[in-house]
This record gives sequence, structure tokens and C-alpha cells, in this order.
Amino acid sequence: MTNVISLTPKNWRDFQHYSNRRPPWIKLHRTLLEDYDYISLPDASKALAPMLWLLASEQDGGKIVATEQQLSFRLHMSIERMLEALIPLVENGFFIFTSVTQSSSKQDASMLIDQRQRERSPSQVRSLDSGVIDSRDRLMSPAHDGVTP
Repeated sequence: MTNVISLTPKNWRDFQHYSNRRPPWIKLHRTLLEDYDYISLPDASKALAPMLWLLASEQDGGKIVATEQQLSFRLHMSIERMLEALIPLVENGFFIFTSVTQSSSKQDASMLIDQRQRERSPSQVRSLDSGVIDSRDRLMSPAHDGVTP
């Protein structure tokens, strides 16, 4: 079953200067450097946010609607890494997230991550919380606060 993701940046109009779509640039306010919630995000989430803002600039109202596969292709990252970085952005209110499957049932981002983890074999990854390194991704323990040992 294909999951369709719908993402809308919070306060999207604050980031816009152009009224037409596909502007050559978007506003990135310097005050973001002083936003405690943003600075506290994992590095992967801080890197994902501006990429999503750029994708949102292509859409009316900033609403991104795409399958997981389409979005991961546009972001040049695996679905798992994309969803792992997306959860903190949604939990901290930077994006409004809706996922609708082909059967039109709603899921939240954490349910999608849990589903993806169950699909992976136990030899690939034991848990995101333990900071396990698998053969494809290097995950850091939350206790490291973004500093690789």
C-alpha cells in the first residue's frame, strides 16, 4: 500500500515574498538561529526543514502532497531517513503532517516510522532509541546530542 504524505509548513506565508509559485528563492529568516525549538532539533531534521520549505515553494499554499517514494526521491534520501528526520519537525510544530494511505485511513508520522521499523529485519536495526549503526545508516544515540563519538 502506498502512503501519500501531505506536509504544510507552519506559518508558510511568513516565508514567502513572491506570490507566484516556483520562486527563485524563499525567505529564510535570521531569527531561525535564535529559535530554541529549531536549534534543539536533531541535525538531520534541521537539514531537512529548508529542503521541505523549498519543495513547498513549488505549491500553492505551500502544501506538499506526494507519495513517500516521490518525496524521498525529491529529497535524495531514503524513505526511512526522511521519516526519521521528519518526526521531530512535526512534533515541534514546524510542519503540519497528514498521511493518507490508498484506503484513505489517516496515520501520524510516528506510526509510519514504527511500521517501517517492523518491516526492516532485526539484523539491520534493533532500535532507533539505542543509537544502533546498521549497514546503511549511521544513527547516533539521542544522548550524544548530535556529536559523533
